[in-house]
Amino acid sequence: MAYRKPLSMLRSGKPKEQVSPPRAGLLELPTARLRLAAIVLLDRRPGVSEPVLSRVRVIDAITELIAQLSYVTDLDAPLQRLASLCDAVGGVWRVTYGEAASLIPLVPELVRAPPGVVGTWTPLASAQVGAEVGTTEFKWGAVSDAIAADGSVAVMSDGVLRVLAGIAPSIWIGISRGLSFEQLVAQAIADFDRPPLGDASKLVAAVIDELVREGLVVAEDRQTERGTL
Repeated sequence: MAYRKPLSMLRSGKPKEQVSPPRAGLLELPTARLRLAAIVLLDRRPGVSEPVLSRVRVIDAITELIAQLSYVTDLDAPLQRLASLCDAVGGVWRVTYGEAASLIPLVPELVRAPPGVVGTWTPLASAQVGAEVGTTEFKWGAVSDAIAADGSVAVMSDGVLRVLAGIAPSIWIGISRGLSFEQLVAQAIADFDRPPLGDASKLVAAVIDELVREGLVVAEDRQTERGTL
C-alpha cells in the first residue's frame, strides 16, 4: 500500500528518527495522487559551486540504492523490481553539488528531462530461483534474484548483493546453461580472447573458486589437472 513516508534522519549512535515534512521545514504535500518522477543519487562535495547532473548505469544505480533502502532484500525479485523502477522514470541521475540550495532550480529540469537509455538489463533468475541450475559438475548456489546489464551481473544471494564483472558473468551465466569446465573456458576465450599472460584454464578455475567461496556456485569435488574445485 502506498503511503506518505516521513523523512528518516540519521542520528549519531541512535536509530533513525522519523521526521514529518513540516517539522523538517518542508512544504506540505498536496492532496493529489503522487507519482515518482525521477530517481536522483545525491553526491555532496563541499566546494562545488554549480551542480552537475550525470546518468548512472542501472547496476551501479541499484548497488547504491540498495544500501539506502530498508527491507528491500525481503521483496520478491528485488533487483528486477528496482531495475523496472529505474526504467519507469527514464533512468537514474547522479547530481554532484556543494549546497542543497543549488539543487532547487534543477527540479523542473529533472521532471521534464527526456528518458535516458532504459531496458538495457536482462532478468536471469526469475524462472530458476529454488531450482538446481547447472550440471553435475557445477551448479548455481542459493540465488534469490539476478540481472545482467552492461557486461556485469548483479546477484542477490542470502540477502547480500554481489556484482560480477570481468569474465565472471560469462562463467556464471555459462554454468546456468549447463556448460562443462572446458566449455566455460572456450566461452571465456570467445568473449574476451586469450589472455596475454597466464593460462585461460587457470584463470577460469580461479574465478570459479571465488564464486564457490562467495556461495554463488556449488562445485562437485573432482581432482583434475587444474586442481580441486
